[in-house]
Amino acid sequence: MVYLKPLGGLCNRMRTIDGMVSICKNNNSDLTVLWVMDKSLNIDFESIFMPINNETITVKILNCPQGYPENYFKRSGNYLKRTVKNTVSNGLLNRGLKDTLKHIEKIGEGKIMTQEEFNLMYSSDSHRGINSVREMDALFISKIEKELNGFFKDEHPKYLTTCYRMHMLLDTYKLFKPTKMISEMVGKTVKKFGKNTIGMHIRRSDHQTATSFSSLDKFIKVIDENIKEEPSTSVFLCTDDGDTKSDLMKKYGDKILVNEVSSYDRNNSGAVIDAMVDLYCLSSTKKVYGSHHSSFSQVASDIGGVEEITVI
Repeated sequence: MVYLKPLGGLCNRMRTIDGMVSICKNNNSDLTVLWVMDKSLNIDFESIFMPINNETITVKILNCPQGYPENYFKRSGNYLKRTVKNTVSNGLLNRGLKDTLKHIEKIGEGKIMTQEEFNLMYSSDSHRGINSVREMDALFISKIEKELNGFFKDEHPKYLTTCYRMHMLLDTYKLFKPTKMISEMVGKTVKKFGKNTIGMHIRRSDHQTATSFSSLDKFIKVIDENIKEEPSTSVFLCTDDGDTKSDLMKKYGDKILVNEVSSYDRNNSGAVIDAMVDLYCLSSTKKVYGSHHSSFSQVASDIGGVEEITVI
């Protein structure tokens, strides 16, 4: 059994899970995913995705409280104090989470890989302004491949926690199927698309790399070039910044298509549902223009099998 705790937001988790499923299939290992509901993505898995079904291995998703499993380990310090705090904040663990915690606590150090270890191999700072997310994936996977082969050489249980993709994409995220409600919301928006609707994801908020390398002026230049080449061009816009959305809608009018957004706070479950709808609408456009080092546009283009162009 492999236990995986994917970190980060929606697309980081999709990438991590997708890659680990491929690794587990190669090693004939079942997978338990610890889907932690925290400020990065505060929603349970079943509210946005259908259950994951795979013919080769069993993939189980466990919705977990913030801090699980590390903050619940008995071997860590101040166990009683932490137990009281966790119970007050998150309630009692159910039987499934208790049993899983016991299994993970028994895993030896040689069968645990953490985000801190992966960070040493990812080298994001030295490649930040040079390589795309896809290129960074390829560099990282080539570095970690040998280590993972040794890590998975036996059948002992294993525990990994990371936000990175550890195996190259093999399909179009077919494992992940949105809920019926989200699919219907996507369908209503996609009906408005024309044959020349391009997708655009402008990441702002806390993503300094995207803001620094993919400025709004550069996106405006892309829109102008597309409209000049094909006047019927429309733009489906995804962004986490209300001012950016307002500015572009004022400038281009009804050529900008958007979904109504309830919140930009990923700690809000409604905001995560909004992001899911945006993601799958983006995947249905003619091509996707995305922000540097943001995985959202990459995942959208992979889902739809359309071209992705990083605006830089």
